[in-house]
Amino acid sequence: MLISLLRSSPQLLQKFAAAVPFTRVCLLLLGDRPSSTVATEVLKLVCISIDSSQTFVRKFELVSGWVILKNVLPYAWSEDVHQVAFDILLDYKGDDKTIVRCPHIIPAIITSLHRGLQYSATDLPAIFDTLSVEGWSVPTSSFLCVKQFGVGSTPPKVAGADSEVLLEALIQLQSTSPSFKQIFKSTQVTQQFIDTHLAFVSAVKSLPEISQRVTSLMDKMCHFAIALALDPSVSEAQQAEVIRLL
Repeated sequence: MLISLLRSSPQLLQKFAAAVPFTRVCLLLLGDRPSSTVATEVLKLVCISIDSSQTFVRKFELVSGWVILKNVLPYAWSEDVHQVAFDILLDYKGDDKTIVRCPHIIPAIITSLHRGLQYSATDLPAIFDTLSVEGWSVPTSSFLCVKQFGVGSTPPKVAGADSEVLLEALIQLQSTSPSFKQIFKSTQVTQQFIDTHLAFVSAVKSLPEISQRVTSLMDKMCHFAIALALDPSVSEAQQAEVIRLL
């Protein structure tokens, strides 16, 4: 209800932002382990704030907002979170829907991809459907989720599908958006992708069998890596590192 009110009236948003430490309130509403619904609504608030204020991105940066999103969003990633995150990333006001307006969200997106791929790499074959843990019969996915992500973690119902959709969206931008390619001038962002790819390869190597879905994800990761290796925006040293990875 709060987000709906603020979205409905720029005047209400301005009054709210003037009355409270607005950027910190965004983070307070988000919390450290939000549900997908809460994360989606807070991202909507961030999005309308960027639309209404030229200084919001910088103010959010000053309270470590983008870093906090990087740490929090991977645990709440879903189809809805994906949509609003890309609404923040891209400028949909003009004719060209691939122009990047807020690259600060990219580390959160790549970290979410990293976690989704790690979860996808626990996609064991049906023969390993259950394990006996301290006398209980437990679904393998639940056991591995606790093992990899900690007690209290809830595996996304369509983690593999979400990862694949996210990866396809990034590949599409890489092939169509010059401003998206410019993001990879940042050695930090490029290294984040390289580390994500390396971690996925390492996780897949430990699987007794590799499913078709994991194979598809690996193919898409290689596709994106090849695009980076051929991209002049990427430093020569990191191009070489990507080629060695491939």
